[in-house]
Amino acid sequence: MRPKEISRRLGVPKEGKPLLKKILRKMVRDGKIGRADGGYVAPGSPAAAVNDSGRKSPEPVLPTAPTTAPIKGMLKGGKILGKFVKTGKTGKIILKDDRVPHIPLRIDETKNLRNHSLVVYEVSNRVSPSRKINGRIVEVLGKAGDLEAEKKGIIREYGLSEEFPSEVMRELERIPDEIPESEIKKRTDLRDETIFTIDSDDA
Repeated sequence: MRPKEISRRLGVPKEGKPLLKKILRKMVRDGKIGRADGGYVAPGSPAAAVNDSGRKSPEPVLPTAPTTAPIKGMLKGGKILGKFVKTGKTGKIILKDDRVPHIPLRIDETKNLRNHSLVVYEVSNRVSPSRKINGRIVEVLGKAGDLEAEKKGIIREYGLSEEFPSEVMRELERIPDEIPESEIKKRTDLRDETIFTIDSDDA
């Protein structure tokens, strides 16, 4: 597939085409795609490689590494995690997985979005490195990089619960607020020692 066709299918604007070509060249170097007949081919496509003599080799262009790795940032229920970046009057969502194209947004979709917001995008079609993604933003978690927003992103990415189960809370109620003297005697008492740590105060 030629760069012009790739650009058209992904909806890349004119000003983004030089960047697209740069990304395609990097993907060739990384072995994620191959070159053939002035265009690009997916790994494993029956395209012939050209050797140093200028003759076509019968061996197909194959990837040097597996290409079936799961897509980063993919959530349950057909949702995906990404960062909104403003571009002119509109913007796009940049995903954690650089194999998947950015998601361009319409002006009405970016109306109340702040630049660099971490968002959850509900996908309405199959996600793959070669297909344009369609869908809608269903949740804004906050500014990407902020502790609270990133925490929410991790919770959603790994399907974690934001609340402890009731049995855990009941067990917590049985634990006394103060440590009894009998328990202190079982431990090494370092309360009078000077202790320092390299962890931040919110670790």
